[in-house]
Amino acid sequence: MTYRFTAQIAWGVDDPDEDCVQAGVAESDEEEGFSLHFMCDFEDPGPQEIALGMDTHCLVTPDQGTAYGCIRTVEFERDLLRVTLDPESLDDLDLRDHVIEAV
Repeated sequence: MTYRFTAQIAWGVDDPDEDCVQAGVAESDEEEGFSLHFMCDFEDPGPQEIALGMDTHCLVTPDQGTAYGCIRTVEFERDLLRVTLDPESLDDLDLRDHVIEAV
């Protein structure tokens, strides 16, 4: 199945002081809206991150559902962003659908 929402906000932060690059899309700036928040560290992962499986990108959903290494594909088609997730990450992200489309 596919979950589709209209993104009214898009952002990105590429600030070395933050220690990671961040990007996201959201329905609104209110907490009730759906959003996807992508993050990836600038630094090489340390032994602890590797041991915990946190040595890759991270995705955060509105209720702070978080999964590492869960993104399988990201596609842009005109005004559509399609993100395909590893179905095994859905519980961690508190999602039901492994394909998310932002218009």
